[in-house]
Amino acid sequence: MGRLFAAALLAALPLAADQAAAGTGAHRIAFGGMARYGVYAVTIEPDGAVHAAGDGGRARVGVPQLGTTEIAALDGAAARARFARMPAYTRCPGAGLRSTTWILIGARKVTVRGICVPAYQRLFKALVAATGFFSSG
Repeated sequence: MGRLFAAALLAALPLAADQAAAGTGAHRIAFGGMARYGVYAVTIEPDGAVHAAGDGGRARVGVPQLGTTEIAALDGAAARARFARMPAYTRCPGAGLRSTTWILIGARKVTVRGICVPAYQRLFKALVAATGFFSSG
């Protein structure tokens, strides 16, 4: 019986790690990449404040503040994407440097060059949609 319990516990650890990485505690979420006039970054502070910078001063967000429900939804999207288990860097075949994007949740940063990681792309698009990010260039 002890071995069965240990096996069940080991099987549950990856899911628990994914949920812990998304977490319910306050943490910073950020994402960014390359746009027409340079790099950009969007930051969601633990209090929900949203800021954009870069792309030659053209980076903007349509939503200045996210509520706890929206942040919880983004945390859930990160857990579903298994963000905590993604490699820190992925280079997709044939991808150019300008296609590089990154997501930071808490202390974990994942960078992808290209579009070959569907779960990452879904999470990135959820972050863009939640913040209303756009570049006016």
